[in-house]
Amino acid sequence: ELPTYHKLLVVSDIAVIPYPDLKMKLAMLNYSIAVARSLGIEKPKASIICAVEKVNLKMQPTVDASIMAKMSDRGQIKDAIVDGPLSLDASVSMESKKIKGIQSEVAGDADILIFPNIDVGNVFFKTCTQLAKAEVAAIVTGAFCPCVLTSRADSEKSKYYSIALASLMA
Repeated sequence: ELPTYHKLLVVSDIAVIPYPDLKMKLAMLNYSIAVARSLGIEKPKASIICAVEKVNLKMQPTVDASIMAKMSDRGQIKDAIVDGPLSLDASVSMESKKIKGIQSEVAGDADILIFPNIDVGNVFFKTCTQLAKAEVAAIVTGAFCPCVLTSRADSEKSKYYSIALASLMA
């Protein structure tokens, strides 16, 4: 929960999979959809984050994002609206969406952000907590049992929220 964003954000992956391939990103997306739905977001809007909004064959994350968006269009990803490649600003800012001329249901209103790698995800997470004063809950999805994953620097409130979210997902 960011004080500067109009709703909750579910994000993946910030701490476990260093450089996910397409199959792993699809798993991350489906787990994130399940988390969002458990939080009451009936049909979450998922943005596949990349540095740019256009497919660039020299940038594998843009190719993966395009494939994921097309899979969503064809009903292969259920219970969500998926778009990508989308930059972070285009994903969470209606102004950026408008300025860049992006036609997308997800842009400017994302519920889920899927990061291309751990570097991007972890920097985003720590920027949110340290500079933007986000309230966070962190869990590992896809584990056999509830698994809380907090940073040593996280607040007591964050650790409590993480336990609550893990219990909800159990």
